[in-house]
Amino acid sequence: VKKRGGYVMARQPFCVVDSEEFQERLKQGRAHLAAHQTREALAELKRAEQLYRGDFLEGSTDEWVGEPRLSLQNQLISLWNTLGRYFFENSKMEVSLEYWRQILGRD
Repeated sequence: VKKRGGYVMARQPFCVVDSEEFQERLKQGRAHLAAHQTREALAELKRAEQLYRGDFLEGSTDEWVGEPRLSLQNQLISLWNTLGRYFFENSKMEVSLEYWRQILGRD
């Protein structure tokens, strides 16, 4: 929506901000894990993983972008750690190993 002097994003029900949705899916996945609701937890965590399609405002050099970008990167690594640990504890070593590789690839 154009406003005098610039633009404003009109948040309507059909508008989804992927970084916010990523954080919500991660939060819900962890809540399901804590409640031992494995199927629901994995669905939420995998959805969060799918939502992360690149670093926050990748390519932007604006100073304010650094903090949210780093926070989301750390949350992604934490997500991979959670999934890697889950699959390790459930004897799915190959799947677990792939998550550990992704973590190392980010480091």
